[in-house]
Amino acid sequence: MNRRQFLLNGSMAATVALSSPTLFAQEAAPEPFRRIGPNHEDKNKILAFFQFSCPACRASHEMLHRWGSTVPSPMTFEFVPVIYPDLSVIASARAWLAASLLDAASLRAFETAAYKAIQSGGLDPVKPATWSVVARDAGIPHAAYAAAWARITKDSLEPLAHVFFRNQVQATPSITIGGQYLVTPDNANGHEGIFIQLLNGITSAVIEGRTL
Repeated sequence: MNRRQFLLNGSMAATVALSSPTLFAQEAAPEPFRRIGPNHEDKNKILAFFQFSCPACRASHEMLHRWGSTVPSPMTFEFVPVIYPDLSVIASARAWLAASLLDAASLRAFETAAYKAIQSGGLDPVKPATWSVVARDAGIPHAAYAAAWARITKDSLEPLAHVFFRNQVQATPSITIGGQYLVTPDNANGHEGIFIQLLNGITSAVIEGRTL
């Protein structure tokens, strides 16, 4: 899978590892998740962080959508576009937020069309015209999407930034569960079935109040 990483790249990680005095010490087996928070605002949420330029996000999006529809109460599942100081990332987040103001079916069609336009079509996410094309390809009337786009302001983006940073997301796709655990496909070596089992197990533990 071709994931998108940021904040800590490979060379930086290697430098940190080589400078560690425990490099040659015997270490416990790594956990199949990363501990975060706890973020009490997200205690009943499963958040799937993505970006339209991420091939692994595109490959896993429908699978996660199907899995998310099976999540038991009180947990809820939602996709969250990442947002950080990059014009293409900010524009993509704004475009997704606009589509999210429409009905669920339109949003899902928009997501599919956006992945195709950015990754296969090579369209520039910074250009507003790109998102008009995406909306058209998703079957969304121009007037409806234009009105939704106009409603998204800088203030609309700030909550996304807070969610992104408090969940300590470093790569996409990343799934956070209950504001306590962060999981990526790498934790399952890219194996879809194992990844789903891992998500199910952690979700059950959070619902039952068990600490992993």
